[in-house]
Amino acid sequence: MEINFRHYTRVATVMALYAIDVGRADIESAVATSCDELELPRRWRRLATRGVRDVLEKQQEIDAKIEEFAIGFTLDRMAAVDRALLRLGVYELLFSGMPKGVAINEAVEIAKEFSTEDSGRFINGILGKMTAE
Repeated sequence: MEINFRHYTRVATVMALYAIDVGRADIESAVATSCDELELPRRWRRLATRGVRDVLEKQQEIDAKIEEFAIGFTLDRMAAVDRALLRLGVYELLFSGMPKGVAINEAVEIAKEFSTEDSGRFINGILGKMTAE
């Protein structure tokens, strides 16, 4: 079975963003913990670290965009996992050059794995509205 390293790197990135947001962890320990938990090879940790740094660097812009499209929801009312997923998803949509469908699909798949039953639709709705703009 081939492991989809990009998917697991995204999962590690979301886990680290969550730890930074909720647990106030520093970047290095948050990435190390998430990568250890997922048993990711060391080379993938660099990608997760870069992903976390990229999202945090643009977080103010990203959060403003999320609040613009999450009508009726503020960031502090969202589940912390959804907030981390949206931050990564918006980063990938707006700043990474990744195909929009891939960014949305990955965020939705991770939401289905790690968040609530309704999170996939919630994430899809917000990111989908952004791409329709």
